[in-house]
Amino acid sequence: MERKQPFFLSHLTFLGILVAILFLLFYNSQFLPNAASATEYRMTTSSARSILPLTEDMGEEYIKDIIFLGESTTYGLWHYGVLPGEKNTTNVWTGATVQNGSICCAGTLSLSPSISQAKLFYPDTGEALTVSEALLRKQPKFLVITLGLNNGASYYTEDEF
Repeated sequence: MERKQPFFLSHLTFLGILVAILFLLFYNSQFLPNAASATEYRMTTSSARSILPLTEDMGEEYIKDIIFLGESTTYGLWHYGVLPGEKNTTNVWTGATVQNGSICCAGTLSLSPSISQAKLFYPDTGEALTVSEALLRKQPKFLVITLGLNNGASYYTEDEF
C-alpha cells in the first residue's frame, strides 16, 4: 500500500518539532540566544511570535511534571524510552487497546469529535480512562497535547481544527 505523501510529511514535520523541543529541554541553555541576540532575532525573523528568556536546565524532575497526551508520534516517546523511566514512564498518555485480555498503550488516540469519549491508556493503574477522568486523577502540572497529525491536520479546515 502506498503512503499518502501529506500524511507522511506531517508526521515527519511533527517529529522534527518534537525532537527540537526535547533537545531544548534536555540540553544546556547555551544553545538558546542571549538577550542581545534575541532582540536581533526578533528584528530579523518576521515569523517569530515570542522568544523565551534564558533559564537554567531544569533537569529530569521538571520533565517528570509533564504529561504528553497524543497519538502515534507521542507513543514513540514511550516506545523508544525517551523520557525518564523509559518504558516504565507514566508520562505518556495515548490510546488504549486490549491485547491478550490486558489493556495497553496503543498510540491510536486521535483528534475527532468523539475525543471526549475516547479511552486512553492510563499508565499509573493500567486502566482505560477518558481524557477527563485521567486529568481529574493525575492533575498534571503541565500537559502537552499532540493530537491532530493522524486525524485532523490532514483534512480538518483551520476553523474545524
